[in-house]
This record gives sequence, C-alpha cells and structure tokens, in this order.
Amino acid sequence: IGPLTNLAELAVRFPELKDKCRIVWLGGSIYQGYLNQTAATNDFNTAQDPAALDVLLQSGFKLVLAPLDVCRDFVIEGDNFAALKASLNPYAQNALAFYREWHGRYHGGAIKYDPDTASGILYDLVPFVYLTDETLFLKKSLSIVCDKNGYTRIDPAGFPVDSLMRIDKDAALSVVTRVFTA
Repeated sequence: IGPLTNLAELAVRFPELKDKCRIVWLGGSIYQGYLNQTAATNDFNTAQDPAALDVLLQSGFKLVLAPLDVCRDFVIEGDNFAALKASLNPYAQNALAFYREWHGRYHGGAIKYDPDTASGILYDLVPFVYLTDETLFLKKSLSIVCDKNGYTRIDPAGFPVDSLMRIDKDAALSVVTRVFTA
C-alpha cells in the first residue's frame, strides 16, 4: 500500500522466492486516474519509485495490481459507515481517525467527504478486501510496463500482471463492515 522500494529489494536479494510469493499492491492506473479523471495517470505509489516497479515487473514475481481504476471510488457511506462509527473495534476507529487526519491535512485534488457521514476514499483497503475474498473482483491479465514518471501502461512487450479492474462494491463494503465491527 505504498511505493515498492522494499519489495524490489526483496526480489533482487531473494529471487528464489518468486515462485513462493504473490505481491498484491495498491498502485498503477490502467484506464482511469483518480476520481473525476477519465484518463490514466501516474499514481502516488508508483511515482515515488517507478524503478522499483520496473524491477518487480522484470523479476518474475507474481504481481497483482489494485490500480486507481478499482480503488478510486471505494467509499463507505450510509448504514455501513454508521456501523463503523459505532463500532468499538480499535481497528475501525484507527482507520477512521487516519482518514479524518489525511483529509484534514491533504492539500491535493482528492475529493473530500463529510467525516460525519462517509469514510473518504479507502484506497488502502482494496488490496486487503482482495486478499479476503478474490471473488469480489474482476481480474484481467495485462502486459504492463512502467515509465520513469510512474505511468503504468499496457504494452505487448510488457510483463504479465493481474490487474483488478472491477469490484463488487456492495459485497466488498459488507466484508469491510463485518471485519471492522466484529
């Protein structure tokens, strides 16, 4: 859920692990960028260390991308949000506090949601939801390259990556609510 610097180092130092590991990563932008952007962009995680993604792409490690395309509008609202706010689960309270702080301090172009009625965009939860229940996602195998500016592009000469393209949002929100209110 951040730049891939440490995982690129892992791939270089321990190439024998490539058949034993799967890396699920929040990063990339295939067809759409951040919310309200209709074209792909260089997302934050990739742009911080595009060389690291390039190392991983070439490493042979199985890589699953959770790109902006699938993360960009993952917001908890309504009854699910009310359940999270009321939950005594410390993980739920920490997650909500983190997003309140992030939205309060972030000065970029992110959509801001009312912290009394919505979570804000929960980019970071999408990979965890995938690891909890892969059936909630439409996954597509793509050949990906990464340029020096952190743009991920489909390229026939690229490297095979499983990219999450769509999420069953209602079912995913139910999973998150269930986990965080337990």
